[in-house]
Amino acid sequence: MMENKHHFYTNKLFSRYNRIVAISYLGIIIAAILLFHGEFTELKEQRVRSFQEAVARRASMLERNISYIENAARGVRTYGERYLLMDQKLQIPSPLYRHLSLSEDKKYFHLDAPGKDFDYMMIGNMTGVTLPPWRSRETREEIRMALNLNAYFQVVYRTMEETFSHNSLSICYTSQKGFRHSYPWVHSSKKRFFPSTLEKSYFTRGLPENNPDRSPYWSDVYFKSQSGNFTLNHSIPLYNHDRFMGIASVDITTQPFTEFLDQQHFNSGSFFLVTNDQQLIAVSSKGDQILNIGMPLFPPSLQGPLTTILDRHKANFGTGNKKRHAVVTKNGYLI
Repeated sequence: MMENKHHFYTNKLFSRYNRIVAISYLGIIIAAILLFHGEFTELKEQRVRSFQEAVARRASMLERNISYIENAARGVRTYGERYLLMDQKLQIPSPLYRHLSLSEDKKYFHLDAPGKDFDYMMIGNMTGVTLPPWRSRETREEIRMALNLNAYFQVVYRTMEETFSHNSLSICYTSQKGFRHSYPWVHSSKKRFFPSTLEKSYFTRGLPENNPDRSPYWSDVYFKSQSGNFTLNHSIPLYNHDRFMGIASVDITTQPFTEFLDQQHFNSGSFFLVTNDQQLIAVSSKGDQILNIGMPLFPPSLQGPLTTILDRHKANFGTGNKKRHAVVTKNGYLI
């Protein structure tokens, strides 16, 4: 009887011991899990902060490059408007004016043969329709102004060429009177002015009725059939006093932006550049197969949340604001 009672108490003691050991192990496991979760959460937050800081630095670099484009267009307007405000006696006549020629079919004029005194790297090509207004005094004065932009075009182009590849960039002035001066020089058989140019959105957005404040603006991405590239431009209207004259613009292909995104070295994910209107400008090469340049970036299910985010941070994206990026998270996306 005593032996059975001793055995009972021994089993009870071992049962309590086992429960204590089990509870202890469970407590250790839970503590380890909580500790691991805390360290994982802290590490995750550190990596997210590090990623956000890296994206912000890259965005600042991109903004600096974009500011070059905006300043170039602004400079064309400033030079052109000051030239037109000068007394005619002080205006410098361009020797290139006498080299403007009519095409064989007499449908347009061009600067395909500027003469032996001019290097093609020094000038742009001017092309335009041959309607009677181009022979008026006002139009001749405007043409001379545009031809005198060559020196400025060359300096700006050479400066920006250090940032953007030479085949991705062009600077031009498009006149309401039906001509365009574009740098660098390209033969008119490959690139010239067409009357339909005045109907394109990059031009019509600068008209007085559409842009009474004469503000600069960015175009949507469009496909340029003459070059075979996706392109966008930064444009600004040019006036002679209160009379609208034309549009100064800098055209740039989307390729430099894609190259910029590909230079960002992160272990995973794709990078993209998107406008306020959710139009895709560029995407890193990892995303080429799933995203289309010039199209809305996100599926309909995400366009609503993205619109809310962009509206909330729109102060960071406006033209003229030095900071035009915001690093925010939403539903797994970092924007």
